[in-house]
Amino acid sequence: MLRKNNLRTKLIFSYAAIILVSFFVITLFFYFYVQQSVRGSMKENIVEVANSVSNQLDSEIANLDRIALGILGNKDFTDALTSLNNRPAHHSSLSLEEYEFQNLVDRLIFTLNTPVFISPMVSVFQPEKGYFFGWSIDGLDQPRIGEVLENIPWQEPVRQQAGARVILPPRQNEWSRQEDLVFSVARAVMTSTGQYLGTLEVQQNFSNIEDICAPVGDARYTVVTDEKGAVIYPLESEEVQAVIEKVQALSQPQGNLFLGGTTYFYSSTTSEYSGWKTTVLWPQEEIYHSTALLFQFILYALVVILVLSLTAVTIISQNLTTPLRKLRQSIEATDADRLDLSLELENNDDEIQLLQQAFEGMLARIDLSIQQRTQMQEEETKARLLALQSQMNPHFLYNTLNTIAALADEKEQPEIEQSCRYLVDMLRYVVDYDNPLVTLEQEIEHTQKYLVLMQTRYESNLSFSIEVSGNPASVMVPRLILQPLVENCYKHGLCAVCPPWEILVEISIASQWITIRVMDNGCGFSPQILEQLRRRISTFSADGQMLAQLKESRPDNVGLLNTYSRLYLRYRGRIRMELANRLPRGSVVTIILPAESNPAPQEEVL
Repeated sequence: MLRKNNLRTKLIFSYAAIILVSFFVITLFFYFYVQQSVRGSMKENIVEVANSVSNQLDSEIANLDRIALGILGNKDFTDALTSLNNRPAHHSSLSLEEYEFQNLVDRLIFTLNTPVFISPMVSVFQPEKGYFFGWSIDGLDQPRIGEVLENIPWQEPVRQQAGARVILPPRQNEWSRQEDLVFSVARAVMTSTGQYLGTLEVQQNFSNIEDICAPVGDARYTVVTDEKGAVIYPLESEEVQAVIEKVQALSQPQGNLFLGGTTYFYSSTTSEYSGWKTTVLWPQEEIYHSTALLFQFILYALVVILVLSLTAVTIISQNLTTPLRKLRQSIEATDADRLDLSLELENNDDEIQLLQQAFEGMLARIDLSIQQRTQMQEEETKARLLALQSQMNPHFLYNTLNTIAALADEKEQPEIEQSCRYLVDMLRYVVDYDNPLVTLEQEIEHTQKYLVLMQTRYESNLSFSIEVSGNPASVMVPRLILQPLVENCYKHGLCAVCPPWEILVEISIASQWITIRVMDNGCGFSPQILEQLRRRISTFSADGQMLAQLKESRPDNVGLLNTYSRLYLRYRGRIRMELANRLPRGSVVTIILPAESNPAPQEEVL
């Protein structure tokens, strides 16, 4: 049974949640991606369908117009028709000319309308002269022709176009008693002088438009209108009237149209040849229907993958948590007296081995930290003892008191009071154990008092200067880091050469670092001592050997190494000490340490 707070349970449920969310996001993304892809593809397809329908309609009209132009371009045809128009109505040879003209028309139609009969009927008529010549695949209904010849509603508009092409919209064929629907191309037959000779009409069955606009099996709506907005297809009825009204109100070439509870995507195109506007509407439910089965298949596949993934997660989590449980038991057995980790894992996974090694390393670091803390406490005590011993050196006190006595014997001077006060202040500064951190300004004041006392002793033989860049009161440093360096100049550098002696202290305070540079004009470091000090500084580390190195150092060098070791431990190695000789003579000691703007907690210096 899975416990609620068990790591294995958390892993299983966490991975299960991740897998479920991932699958859900992937499914949604795939669904919308496929939907948008299909939508874009179908939109392009509908645009192509609209263009194809428009081109096919233009082709039908162009075929009819080609026959009309072929007839009108025949000189024999125009000459014979001109002759018929110029003969009197009761001329004796008129019937013969009409017969010959009819034969001419038949030959032209046969030539232009084959090998496949493009137009089922071609006619030439002149209502004013009362003649009609034509050909029909179903034969001509002469009585019907006689009845309607003088009452053709579109004859006058065609005549007014003076030979230009006129596309006549779908209508019932005037020349036949059958209720068949046709559309046609008509042109007025004109002479070069502008004389009207008659009207030429080339017809086509309306079923051709129906076949183009409404193929069997398609769910689309197709609406075709002419330049004036009159409906070409479909013929108006109550069923399609709402569709036609919606389409006629459209202003954009593509978009969505809501009609009768169904959303359609439409595409419109207007022919430059015929001027007809073709609009194709396709139900969106038909567009997305093709993705439904695919989406269902993907859902089933994702469910199977989810089950397999959860099974795999369960097995993997079990293999993972078993060694972790053993590792936890071993850690629980570890205490301060036994800081080691003894565990042999059967799992050979690199991650588990690395985790074990990390715990072992952590325990080793804790053990080392405890040793270092003890060592640092010893270092701090040693530093204070060394500093106190330095300040309380009998020789130093003897000389200082001798100087004070000499001044007192001579005459009372303000220097006597100042020397005594400085000495007292220095002793108080050294033995103040409650404040391990001081401002850099306090450390500078302490060092300056030491130098003043030294200058009082050696008078003009010793000169010093302290130059500070920045605000020393704004940063904190460990106590007794500057005065030991200055004292080291006198003890190991100046005493070996004749005066005058000079000690220079330069301090630069930046936003993150403090640079302290102490220089003198003494004898400098010998090559052996300089190499030895540099080597010991470079090999300082936090491996427990620092105290041993200090113990092995010569007493003369403890001041420098002690100062460095305390700073190294305090700042975790984030310091640098550089030793060098000056030209023409002297030495320079440079220390770079972090600038702490806030005082550290009141505890022993680390």
